[in-house]
Amino acid sequence: MKRTGLKTGDVIIFFIALALLAASYGIINSGFGKSNSNNNLMLKISASSGEWIYPLDKKMEIGVDGPLGTTMVNIDHGKAWISDSPCKNKICIATGVITSYNSWVACLPNKVLITISGSASDTEVDDVSF
Repeated sequence: MKRTGLKTGDVIIFFIALALLAASYGIINSGFGKSNSNNNLMLKISASSGEWIYPLDKKMEIGVDGPLGTTMVNIDHGKAWISDSPCKNKICIATGVITSYNSWVACLPNKVLITISGSASDTEVDDVSF
């Protein structure tokens, strides 16, 4: 008589394969083999009143003067955002936090642009194509 169901060995092999898959997914998403350090990334602030560069690994609040008034830029250990601006629609505030290389936020009415820059070799891949 032929048995057609799952055997104990089949179930064990299935759970071992599932555990290996979960472990490999964890290794890939934890950044194995790439640098997660923001030490080489900088925040560049460009405005009609000048340009400034600040380390991204500090915590600070910077007032940037533009034609409409002062735009407040915050940096907090690898994150940057515009917290206040005299513009009408406040789209720059609604954009939220930036954390990765080449990301940016602009307040066009007040002519303020913040960009994360630094060494591209220390950043993760944004997209892959074949």
